[in-house]
Amino acid sequence: SKYDDALKYAHEAVNQLKKKPEPDSVALARCLRQVGHVLEAQNKPREAIRYYEEGLKVLSPSTDSRDPSLVAVYFRLAECYVEIGKISE
Repeated sequence: SKYDDALKYAHEAVNQLKKKPEPDSVALARCLRQVGHVLEAQNKPREAIRYYEEGLKVLSPSTDSRDPSLVAVYFRLAECYVEIGKISE
């Protein structure tokens, strides 16, 4: 399916970025967010949460809290928690 293809390419992008000595945190977080987004589209919010949380870890130490990349990850993470009924997370 197209989702499987998208997931494969997003994973490959994540792996390539992680191989770099100093990966671009914004690019890595964007790719992790894409993996999460595809998993959400496949109705797998619990799996998506893992990638969104990893994206936060990549971004949080070096990113202004108002940065659009960080905000986007928090938004997607919140959507997943709502979807699985864990609104308080």
